[in-house]
Amino acid sequence: MSTDDIGLLSPLPQVTSRRRLPTLARRFLMQFGFCYIPDYYEHLHGSYSAWYRRLLHEWGTADALGYDALWIAEHRFAGYAFCSTPVVAQAIADRTEQIRIGTAVSLISQRHPVLTAEDWAAVDLLSNGRLNFGIGRGIFAYDFGAVGVPSSESRERFQEAWEVIRRLWTEEHVTHSGKFWSFEDHTLGPRPLQQPTPPVYVACIATPESYQWAGEQGCHLMIAPFLLKSTSQQVEYLDLYRESLAKAGHDVSNFQILGNYHLALVEDERQSEQIDGHIFKYLNFLNSIQTNQKQHLDTTHYAAYESGETLWKDAQELRDNRAVTGTPQQCIDRIEELSAACGLTGWMFHINYGGVPHERVIDQMHMFAEEVMPKFKAMPSCKKTEDNSRRQSLSLTPSTPERTAAASARRITELATSYTRSCVLFAANKLDIFTLIGGSGRSSGEVARQLAANPRSIERLLDSCTSLGLLSKQAEGYHLTADSRKHLDRSSPNSIADWVAHWADMMVKGNWQELAELVRAGKPLDLDWSKFGFDNRRPSIQNWIDGMHQMALAGHADIVSKVEPLNGAAKLLDVGGGPGTYSIVMCRHYPELQATVLDSTEVSDVGCEIVRREGLDGRVRFRIGDFCTENLQENYDVILLSNVLHMVDEPGAMAMLKNAHRHLTEQGILLVQEWMVSDDGTASTLSTLFNLHMLINPNGDLYRWGQLRQMIEHAGFAVTQSLETGGVYDVIVAKKSKP
Repeated sequence: MSTDDIGLLSPLPQVTSRRRLPTLARRFLMQFGFCYIPDYYEHLHGSYSAWYRRLLHEWGTADALGYDALWIAEHRFAGYAFCSTPVVAQAIADRTEQIRIGTAVSLISQRHPVLTAEDWAAVDLLSNGRLNFGIGRGIFAYDFGAVGVPSSESRERFQEAWEVIRRLWTEEHVTHSGKFWSFEDHTLGPRPLQQPTPPVYVACIATPESYQWAGEQGCHLMIAPFLLKSTSQQVEYLDLYRESLAKAGHDVSNFQILGNYHLALVEDERQSEQIDGHIFKYLNFLNSIQTNQKQHLDTTHYAAYESGETLWKDAQELRDNRAVTGTPQQCIDRIEELSAACGLTGWMFHINYGGVPHERVIDQMHMFAEEVMPKFKAMPSCKKTEDNSRRQSLSLTPSTPERTAAASARRITELATSYTRSCVLFAANKLDIFTLIGGSGRSSGEVARQLAANPRSIERLLDSCTSLGLLSKQAEGYHLTADSRKHLDRSSPNSIADWVAHWADMMVKGNWQELAELVRAGKPLDLDWSKFGFDNRRPSIQNWIDGMHQMALAGHADIVSKVEPLNGAAKLLDVGGGPGTYSIVMCRHYPELQATVLDSTEVSDVGCEIVRREGLDGRVRFRIGDFCTENLQENYDVILLSNVLHMVDEPGAMAMLKNAHRHLTEQGILLVQEWMVSDDGTASTLSTLFNLHMLINPNGDLYRWGQLRQMIEHAGFAVTQSLETGGVYDVIVAKKSKP
């Protein structure tokens, strides 16, 4: 079992210090950024805290790679976008140095404009003038209803709110008397750093009045052409926008038009099928909003829904004609085609959608920065004027090849230093610093005295923990972060500190130090297993198994939500179930289910205590035995093989599968939860690393998806589900089909 909280072991990317850019100094080169309107799935992403940590890692990576902007969306649906965008924007600002931070969009019609002006002025100041202020009416009536605002008033409220915000950012002693808000003699303090205002972008889809209004107001434009029926329709609306700019006396060449598209980048055309699943999942999510929240969709006032309702149901159409997908060269061609057709000056890509794994998002960011972006960063996105050239000369960013080389070097250095970061965690955990600091906080001197340690060295270790997000440093001393308080303080019921200590032993005392020789020899080196605490019955093994139990509860145990219903099942056999975590979860979900956990003596002893603690000792029992060879003398409706097949060689795994077939009732269900690698052996990252780790085991191996499916079918099962969970372990579900 392994923790789902990537924040514990994967620090945010380290970004080298860079000089500040003049505001929008790069605007005359094609801009590239990412638009985050992510969909959250608990069974894929784990806790919200873990999900946010992954997002922060992605945003830090985008900054390190030299992307122009990050855009975040505001909605109030659970599991969709962000409800407190100023807070999220400030979190991005705290962890980045150069990238601009945009709203896509801020729902200004749903809140008092004085409060909106205050919040975003503060974000602009605290980010050192990096705010792009994107605004829109809002499209879901649910968002309006959640704050008690009629969606039928969206246009009037939107226009009045922007007028108030603009005046508060540019004037003093503002008095306003409007249809929705009124106040007298108010001066906003402080105002945004960017004057007269941060760059303002208006989101427009299919309402001509919105394009016209954006031009009249002298605002930049954000568009979503994939929601329209044709490119020609989009061009018509953009012509209206440019005409409105010109009529209002604005220089059209000074304004940006950003296109909002889904991005799916693959190295080889043969990998294109990987794209489909995530696009389908995301569109199914949007369709579920339409289906389940029909009363919350206000199509009356939004022309976009006339086309959007049908387009969202056609994933193939979206992938082929309304997204940027394929190899780097295919993406370059698509960007050139759409930029020329619509006159786009920049792109805001959806990259995290439909359960795309975090590692895959990071890989795509690197691939795009290294193989696609250089094609466009060397050329202007619109015709240069003399003034444009002068403004471009102000840019303090390195040339594109240098930036790309620097980004590549940073990626290598991040990999090279990641082990030292893990060692910081291991050392602090071994010294029990997180428990010592506890809930009250401690100074470095207090920690040093308690540990009888060198004060200067302790301060360095505590500062390193702070830089990794494990501690926070305040005037009075060091405090635990939320993650550390929950998972690393041994007094916490959710502590996995002993599992971390066990993993540290595996890394430091095991053969990872000798990986080059392991690979050369192709077989394990001699390993003294007594180093790892397995010979000690209590308390170390109890703490280690307790840690596995807490980690599974936090992120992996709820396979109930992933697999087809087990209605009617009465007896479950949990093979290698350790502390019985999966049996506990499944018995809670199915009141009639009785579970038997088959494992070793020492593990079962600890498991019995955990089951009693969970109040299920009457329904979850333990049995000692070896499932490869033992005849259990009874049959079960469901057998769960959870992370046991990789511990034996292929003949041993086949013996387990055939024994499962023998002990299942007719039409019984087999659940296999395992570390699995892709058929080409390169994914996921965690699985490929664990596959290397298996070199210390003379018999074990990780199995590829296709290989394991064939083994299961050869044992007499029909596979009914193959679930790539996006987490550490994947799941295969099968039914007994042959005698």
